[in-house]
Amino acid sequence: MISKNCCQCPVGDDYRGKPPLPKDVLGQLYENLDQCCSPKYRGCCCCKLSPRTFLNTHVAILDITFSSCLLKNFLIEDSRQKQVIENIRKLRNDKELLHRGNAEVDDDSFERIWLQLSNAIKEVAEKCEPYFYTKIRDEVDSLKTRPLSKEDTNSSINAWKKLQEEFGSPVDGQQISDLCQKMAQVCGDVAAITNKLQEVRFQKNNPELENVLCYTESQLKAHESKIYVEPMRAMQHCLKNMEKHRFICITGEAGSGKTSFGLQLMQHIKKKNPDCIPIILTEISQWFRFISPDKKFIIFVDDIIGKSGVSERDFAEWRKVFDAMQLRVSDDCFPTFIIFSLRNCIWGIKKDEFKDYILFSVFKTSNVDLSGSDFGMSFKEKKSMLYRYCKLYNISVCKSEFEENRSFEVFDPSALCLCEETLNNIAQSETVSGFPLLCEEFFSNPESLKQRSNFFTINSACNHFKNLVDDLLCKKMYLHYVILVLFFLEVLTEKAYSIQEIMKRRSKIKEIAKKIYLFHFISHQLNKAEIQGSLKDLQTTFVHSKDDGYKLKHMVVYEAILLSFGESFPSPFLELVNRNDVFTYVRSHNYKPEKWEICVHLEDDMTEALARKLIDIFAPNTFDAYTVVYKHPSFNDVQLVS
Repeated sequence: MISKNCCQCPVGDDYRGKPPLPKDVLGQLYENLDQCCSPKYRGCCCCKLSPRTFLNTHVAILDITFSSCLLKNFLIEDSRQKQVIENIRKLRNDKELLHRGNAEVDDDSFERIWLQLSNAIKEVAEKCEPYFYTKIRDEVDSLKTRPLSKEDTNSSINAWKKLQEEFGSPVDGQQISDLCQKMAQVCGDVAAITNKLQEVRFQKNNPELENVLCYTESQLKAHESKIYVEPMRAMQHCLKNMEKHRFICITGEAGSGKTSFGLQLMQHIKKKNPDCIPIILTEISQWFRFISPDKKFIIFVDDIIGKSGVSERDFAEWRKVFDAMQLRVSDDCFPTFIIFSLRNCIWGIKKDEFKDYILFSVFKTSNVDLSGSDFGMSFKEKKSMLYRYCKLYNISVCKSEFEENRSFEVFDPSALCLCEETLNNIAQSETVSGFPLLCEEFFSNPESLKQRSNFFTINSACNHFKNLVDDLLCKKMYLHYVILVLFFLEVLTEKAYSIQEIMKRRSKIKEIAKKIYLFHFISHQLNKAEIQGSLKDLQTTFVHSKDDGYKLKHMVVYEAILLSFGESFPSPFLELVNRNDVFTYVRSHNYKPEKWEICVHLEDDMTEALARKLIDIFAPNTFDAYTVVYKHPSFNDVQLVS
């Protein structure tokens, strides 16, 4: 800073050879520049210098030229760090970028300028502490699209008042405030239009992508129209995790609300990141075709490795992009948010293989179990959901149990009421697994309503539906039961069969009936009227009907049929069940399941038959069956692999 030795302030070795600061620059930091201890050292003595008092609170007034000069010449030794400072100075002085003369700029130029400038600022922040970089990155990213804040408005008003003082023209503070609010609204509208235009450009000349985005939009709109109460603990955890890591894996039992939660989470992320494109992926090929590297996405993959059971093929395909996904969630220029969902029974079987990938192993807080005690619905949230269903089905909430009992004695659907105590008992029940689905079933089914709080004393939604499937056998509705088994074996959870396609499978229905000893109770002809009558009876509880045909109403129904079929007819069940379901659900007699597992336990005398089934699955490489089953934690039974 000084080039000669002074009587009281010898120059240290650290500063020898440094270029001196100009006097006007030095004057921004110190007072008394003209004073010195001896005329001999005038202009280079620093004995009398005193720091300016405002620097402690007004460091922000230092301009980029002065700051960069201090950093490069006196504070930074690393040549790479010096270079990033020089880069941002060049951008600041570049006539093409900032000193343009003409204030107009088109969209493409703005995107290019913004990318260069924001990356240069982030590059400087990268050389600082990690927490500082994150703060700067978030601030820079928010500058591009955020509307004017209250602080911006106040700053504008103060600026106008200063102009009034300088030029003597009157300024109305309220008018300026109103103008700033209008500008903020216009900026928000422009940002929304810009984002929509980006999506339109993205879809242009790509009908497949347009279909996927339309499907995503329809799912989000359908979700908004449904009754949904988000589990607050789970949502807060996910939003915090997404802000930090941009990745979350939602797990839970069937009926716990994973899909609805994922859609709700997408909406929250979209509000905070309006320039991101929400998209629901249903197959691995869509990642390669639609997820371009220069766009920002919110990706939701529901039931990532199989809706009915563990699909090794699906897992083998998706695992190809886990590393690429890791890179995308870490990309600060074009960030991507990724949401996975899968059932607990599948997560429990495959979690060790998932954790072989950085995407799952690094982010230890990335798993949220909606069926668990940590993130399940609270009493208050359950109560809120019950109130909403009461309003939807015109069921009033009364104060006394007497009023409730009287309304159920008459049982006029338009005059039913539930008392506060009943609603409290339901909300306090330990039923966490499938509570949203149970609410829907409870309020939509008069027989369920008659049970009142007793309806929720069962362990899960799956147990409830299994009892209903078993009732079909008890009531001798055998054709209904066999049709459900057909839907289960054909895995009609996503795809649907028209009545014509079901009629073509009459021989399959007869074959199933024969194997489960019900052939003599079913008409040999199986005409269309019989099948349509059975489907109509099944629609209210088990089957969903739309223009494209019939399919199972929910995955809970699928699991309920599986458990009923496996327990009632174990031998034909083992013969007919597919490979995915064997690995996901079927276990030997001695196997001790985890809490999250849904299992069909075969009798002890069927252990050999299960072993043969597993060997057949791996044919002709039958030795692989022993290797896989022996190492697989879900087949922990010495008798099975001996």
